[in-house]
Formats: sequence, C-alpha cells, structure tokens
Amino acid sequence: MSAKSDSGPTLGSPDSTGFCYKAGLGIDYFVTGSISLGLEGSYLFGIGDVRYGNFTAGAAYHGCDFK
Repeated sequence: MSAKSDSGPTLGSPDSTGFCYKAGLGIDYFVTGSISLGLEGSYLFGIGDVRYGNFTAGAAYHGCDFK
C-alpha cells in the first residue's frame, strides 16, 4: 500500500509506504440468467491512521446464461 496526504493532517510524513489489510463482503442476485444486481462492502486497515471504507452497488450482464 502507498498513501499520500494532499491536505489535512499527515501520517508523520506526506508520503508513506507499508502493509495493509482489506476485508470485504459482497453478494450478487441474478434477476435473470444473464443479469445480476450486486452489493459489496469493504474496509481497509492501513499504515498509521489510514482507514478506508467502501460500498458499491451495481448491475452486471453475464454473457453466458446460468440456469
């Protein structure tokens, strides 16, 4: 992981590099055999005080037909 602070408080220095851990969970619901709706959430635990949460909702088309 590489982090850079452009504004606000810094992490000791404006640029930092180190390890991070990411945990997430997601689900896809197939409306038809080739179209699905999905929800996904993830949280990143990074170096210093770096924390980042993300939530995504979307739709997808799948070229093959699952039955």
